[in-house]
Amino acid sequence: MGIGGQSAGPLYALTRRLARRTRLGRQWVERGLGARSITSPYGPRFAANWGDHTFRYYMRGTYGFEYADYLTEQTNPFVFLDIGANQGLYSVLAARNPNCLWVTAFEPVPKTARLLARNLALNAVAKRVSVVEAGISNTESKAIIHIPTGHSGAASLKPSGGGGASERLEVALVNHTRLDQIRMPDAPLIVKIDVEGHEDTVVAELLKSAHARAITSVFFECDTALNDPGQICARLEKSGFTAFRKIGTGQHYDMLAER
Repeated sequence: MGIGGQSAGPLYALTRRLARRTRLGRQWVERGLGARSITSPYGPRFAANWGDHTFRYYMRGTYGFEYADYLTEQTNPFVFLDIGANQGLYSVLAARNPNCLWVTAFEPVPKTARLLARNLALNAVAKRVSVVEAGISNTESKAIIHIPTGHSGAASLKPSGGGGASERLEVALVNHTRLDQIRMPDAPLIVKIDVEGHEDTVVAELLKSAHARAITSVFFECDTALNDPGQICARLEKSGFTAFRKIGTGQHYDMLAER
């Protein structure tokens, strides 16, 4: 069974693995030729950005395929909210699913947001995605984000979360009142959160928003050095989430919560 409950036979699984290996082979050829965009093992292409850890993780399939499959295998209409979208892996995957009605992607770092927009265009899904150049917090304000050298995905509002951060940048923050202003199709809302230690605050704002009742699943990053996964799960449980699946092991893993 997939993490979304869909079943997949052994032939389907084998075909999918072979497709990923083929993409990895194609990727090495494209890199050798100096291609400006590279095929990822997830399927979509991304603007070549080899100096960035997150891009290299995209290329290696480091983030795993369980949540990628969860998004691509949704068979009913849904809306996707990508908080901490970075260069757009999950926004692109969701938008490529014909059952996805709309994607809203939050990415507060301007340089990364530009890469996100470029990758949406590369995959011909830009018209189905709204990019909001802001982070979500419990206030409407400006804040300093810490960006480690060569690792856009580790940008954090927490100084300790930036481990060796070389750049400090002021970015915009919005709270649940701004979320309330975003118009979304009337369909189940799937949410992904990857905000380097700010997850609990984001979840709290989501649950205050007018869209809270539409949320059917929340996928969020857990790092016991940056956040308290138990506290986040308890908050979601109080709001009707009953199924929690841990993906990964150790200090750093992901969690999928579903109603």
